[in-house]
Amino acid sequence: TQQASVQVQRLSTVARPVLSSVRHVFPIRTHLHVSLIYSSASSAKVDEDFLRSLGVARRYCQIERVPVRMSSAEQITMAITECKADVLVLIRGGGAEAEFEVFNQPNVVEALVECPAYRIVGLGHSANTTLLDQVADYAASVPFIKTN
Repeated sequence: TQQASVQVQRLSTVARPVLSSVRHVFPIRTHLHVSLIYSSASSAKVDEDFLRSLGVARRYCQIERVPVRMSSAEQITMAITECKADVLVLIRGGGAEAEFEVFNQPNVVEALVECPAYRIVGLGHSANTTLLDQVADYAASVPFIKTN
């Protein structure tokens, strides 16, 4: 069917950058610039959880907060593309499986593949998997474990 053909074409478009993605080495510096992309929804506190989990390491980080609408592939893509930080962190709490489809969109995946920063994603719980988990340098499930 035509719908199946479109789906196969879309998967092939998405798979190409996943298969060709290169891993980045974590930058070793005394002070890191971190771009934190998270949900702009006021009820989402995943950004605060992440910052709290940094513990004393937060002293060595300049955090640039980038709130986006997590259902918008365009906003997520733009935030990733505009990242000029040493480390990019993209986080989202858990939710319904359908809510994670945005992280499989070709433009979002390609933006993360092309991002020169060290790329960390924390998207949902362990049952939630996306293509971004495959191209990121480090993929974690949330909530992040608190460190001392």
